[in-house]
Amino acid sequence: MRNLIFLFLIASFSFASGQSLPEGVTMVTQACTQTQGLFSHNFYRNNEVIAIIEPTGCNYGYFEEENPVISYNADFYMAYKKDTFATESEAIAWLTKAISDYYKPVVIDKWQTLESSIPKLSLEYPANWTFRPDNTDSFFGSKSAKNNKITIMVPTPGGPSEIFLIVRTPNTEKLSTAKVMDWTAMWIRDLNFKTNPAKDIIIGGKTFKTVSNTFMSQMVQHHYWYADSEEIIYINYNMLKEEKIWYPVVLEEILKSIKL
Repeated sequence: MRNLIFLFLIASFSFASGQSLPEGVTMVTQACTQTQGLFSHNFYRNNEVIAIIEPTGCNYGYFEEENPVISYNADFYMAYKKDTFATESEAIAWLTKAISDYYKPVVIDKWQTLESSIPKLSLEYPANWTFRPDNTDSFFGSKSAKNNKITIMVPTPGGPSEIFLIVRTPNTEKLSTAKVMDWTAMWIRDLNFKTNPAKDIIIGGKTFKTVSNTFMSQMVQHHYWYADSEEIIYINYNMLKEEKIWYPVVLEEILKSIKL
């Protein structure tokens, strides 16, 4: 009977908020341990608590006044948002909207152009993102005295995070595209070209080989390779956790904008 009551409460709260939770998010309601008649609500995604609503006194049951005014504290951990409400339905409505807004694709309104002479390339990327040029000799045995890598970074609460990489570097070892792909597979064991064959794609007027894979069951990786007798071009972008919801379209637009 108690389980049926909880299910009824959950259904009622969802209806009252006028919104539904995003796919994969569930709400579990449980009675407060110390205060009769009050309930807390945990919100889960991928078996992880992402948010909670808890009335005052839920788990300690002590009030200085005889008839306390109960308020409801809503805390959305993932977005670092919290607020307090006079009613339970207001708290659920606010948190449901916050979760729905958080777990949806990002739409970019303003873009900017990256024009790089070394390495030579141009592309469009979101105006609030940043990029970093660099030189590396750790890719494919290439030797270059000049910058040969561009890393695009997305803003996060912890600071800029790498999400998109382009390497354009001399083909010192005269590697074929297939050999360059094999070198990449040496670093990333989840790449398997037999079970997941590469496909052709045109980027900036050149024909690349491309394949995607899941890394350690958490990250989705996209790879693009090109090699001729003069140069190697490697493009990679990775999406972890919520990035797989937020950025697929944005990263595809960056890829389409590349000119070489």
